[in-house]
Amino acid sequence: MTRRKMLAALLAWGVGAVLATQARAQVGPGQQVSLRDILLRELRVRFVQERDFIDELLPHVGPGKPFSQREVLALMRKAQSKNRKFPFPYFRIMVQILASRRGLQL
Repeated sequence: MTRRKMLAALLAWGVGAVLATQARAQVGPGQQVSLRDILLRELRVRFVQERDFIDELLPHVGPGKPFSQREVLALMRKAQSKNRKFPFPYFRIMVQILASRRGLQL
């Protein structure tokens, strides 16, 4: 690889990294990201059925409900550790198992 090509590749990588960082930082100071947005982005939700599952789960998350927000985020991280590219199927299975143990049908 010539020196010129190497410099061009490094410059393209650097510009891409800066743009990716700016794309993630869309929330201003004092604003909060909703749990729905976090789950959609981090679980890489692609299909309408997956989005519907998240929307069906969210009313059951909160104080005094079957799932806590902390627990859902922990399940999300566990699913990401199983498969970083497609974590949603693992998340869905884990949530459904826990929901059935708690007498909830999702």
